[in-house]
Amino acid sequence: MADVLYRKYRSKSFAELVGQETTVAVLKEAIKQNKIAHAYLFSGPRGTGKTSAARIFSKAINCEKFTELGDVCNECMYCKAINNVQTQDVLEIDAASNRKVDDIRELKNNIDYLPTLLKKRIIIIDEAHMLTNEAFNALLKTLEEPPEHIVFIFATTESHKMPITILSRVQRFDFKLGTKTTIINKLANIAKQENFEVEEAALELVYKKSGGSYRDSESLLGKILNSTSDNKVTLEEVQNLLGMVSDSELVQILELLIDGKVEEFISLISSQVDSGLDLSYLVEQLLEKCRDMLLQTFTTDKVRYMKVMKVVNALIKAKRDGKEFTDKQLVLEIYLSELGLGDVPPTRPPESSSSKPVAPEPQPVKAQDLPKPIEEKKLETPVSTSSMVASGDFNQASFEDTVFDIHGRVGGFISGCRTSYSDNNLTILVDGVWKQKQLIEHTVTLKEALTRMGLTPNDILIVVDDAVSVQQVPQETVAAVVAQVESAPVEVGSLDDNSALVEEFI
Repeated sequence: MADVLYRKYRSKSFAELVGQETTVAVLKEAIKQNKIAHAYLFSGPRGTGKTSAARIFSKAINCEKFTELGDVCNECMYCKAINNVQTQDVLEIDAASNRKVDDIRELKNNIDYLPTLLKKRIIIIDEAHMLTNEAFNALLKTLEEPPEHIVFIFATTESHKMPITILSRVQRFDFKLGTKTTIINKLANIAKQENFEVEEAALELVYKKSGGSYRDSESLLGKILNSTSDNKVTLEEVQNLLGMVSDSELVQILELLIDGKVEEFISLISSQVDSGLDLSYLVEQLLEKCRDMLLQTFTTDKVRYMKVMKVVNALIKAKRDGKEFTDKQLVLEIYLSELGLGDVPPTRPPESSSSKPVAPEPQPVKAQDLPKPIEEKKLETPVSTSSMVASGDFNQASFEDTVFDIHGRVGGFISGCRTSYSDNNLTILVDGVWKQKQLIEHTVTLKEALTRMGLTPNDILIVVDDAVSVQQVPQETVAAVVAQVESAPVEVGSLDDNSALVEEFI
């Protein structure tokens, strides 16, 4: 293969321009009806055939047999001249390197000349979005009222960067990425013409790596065919060439992660990296495999489903943050190491003894400053503490862990509270109004945690447990405090300064 595949098998007629049927039909009809516009814009991702379509359209405008065949013949003198680049009537300009206003001025000075061979002169401006604003402005008047023998064709991958004044003066055609079927069929046809037999699974892998780009897929296929000494290409050969792992190894890696065997996972990955594994490909493969597992376990095994979801979240974080680091293996291992913790309750830093408030020394108080006995308040909706047990699939420890994973601060509030779940309603008993207000503000987080556990909550009730937070002061305690106050020689006017004394009796 003396020439690279994407150049050797470049589309030379509308029939060979696969995947762009709508655009082809409109362009062919315009030529048949002799309604050719003065300017066109071919926009789309890289490798979708924009420049090839511009060349084919140039031939179609000038082809002698187009009306008869409905496509370019590639045999008349005009088609041959364009194919062999033997005419100056078709001018291709690379806007990336000819982007200044002086380049456009030179172009304007030359467009008045009539074509020397073809019926019309075609000016193809590739990567048109690279032109400067001054260059676009210099082209505006010419683009609005060009000579009758001139046709402009702009090709770009980023049409949003072009001025609206240009976009309003052209006919726009959007080129689409290739589908799985169209790209695999084209690759299989190329491999057949090159006398190679390629497994369909290998072609599917080439399609995935190309991202739907025809040129990228053909370039990758050429690399694969050039690297094999046999005329048969297997999936394993393509995976080895691309630095990817096999499906069996992929399942083995995922099982280690799901089971929380992080040490074995790190050991396996290290050996794979030493043998040339591309970690970016590995993360993509693991995510694709996780997707298949999620679909399989969504309705059959909720526990395994949640474990796979944890792996997915860790992989997505590693893929996102790994772009900012040179050592991607380090980032991947750190994020996936969390999977080895299992279902452990959230930990809080130990309180330092020095940080605890020191109670003031007891001081005598005046009787009139003593608080009145506090009546015990009852819950408007009594909640039986005997019902504070897990019901169905609800588990309080798992619930606290899930909340902590979503929002650490809310997880700290939930820890230590008593919860119950019945009839799709969640009840939480808290030990203070302040904590109650905080949890009410984060009910969305609580519902999200229940959803991740496979539950569907209808309502969430957050109640202050007055039986715990509010205590009644016994009358005997009050009498003892009054007796001590009457015998005290010093009077202090603030109850706050004597709070420790009161607490001692309570």
